[in-house]
Amino acid sequence: MRARESGHAIFLARRVLGPVAARLGVRFFDVFYGERRIEQVPAVVQPPIALAVRAAQPADVEPLLARIPSMEARRIRQALLLDSEVCLVATSAHVDAGFICANLAHVDLAGLPVCALPAGGAYVHNTHVLPEFRGQKVMQVMARALHLSLAERGCSFTCRLIDRANVASLVGTERSGIQFRWAPIVKLPGTPAYFVPPGPPALRRRRDRPSTA
Repeated sequence: MRARESGHAIFLARRVLGPVAARLGVRFFDVFYGERRIEQVPAVVQPPIALAVRAAQPADVEPLLARIPSMEARRIRQALLLDSEVCLVATSAHVDAGFICANLAHVDLAGLPVCALPAGGAYVHNTHVLPEFRGQKVMQVMARALHLSLAERGCSFTCRLIDRANVASLVGTERSGIQFRWAPIVKLPGTPAYFVPPGPPALRRRRDRPSTA
């Protein structure tokens, strides 16, 4: 995969220099940026189980987050309280199967603000399928439902960040037809996080910068 190969040399350098940078308070995120125009609707898939996807309700949050590691659950809980969030829940026979969220205002990575979204953008994040439902095409069904929901809200594109180590997501992203590129993010002490230049073109048209985190 050409995009992954392009960052291989820097990836090796980071492994060598990473411990030193960490001691100096420098954070480096080895991520890829994927984007899909809203006209590129994900294909219909037929899951082997009955699935229903609906908007997440307040009562859905705690039962779902109880199944997720505590540190990640705290971050997701905070995100779900934002007015800019659009979250869907998938169920099978009234049992929770997974959830997917998008933010219409900004991009953040592990709770770290990166940049504001331009008008019409939607940042897809916190996609999760519960272990007993994996391999049942739950993610594909949720992704299509979220895409259609965002289209109804007037969004023009969706984007996401994928960690280099998340090979399964990278492969799945490529197979789904989403175009992606290597787009590492750096956080220096006392400054906001930022994409290593030039950064994704769509996100350079951002409305403003987030506060320093």
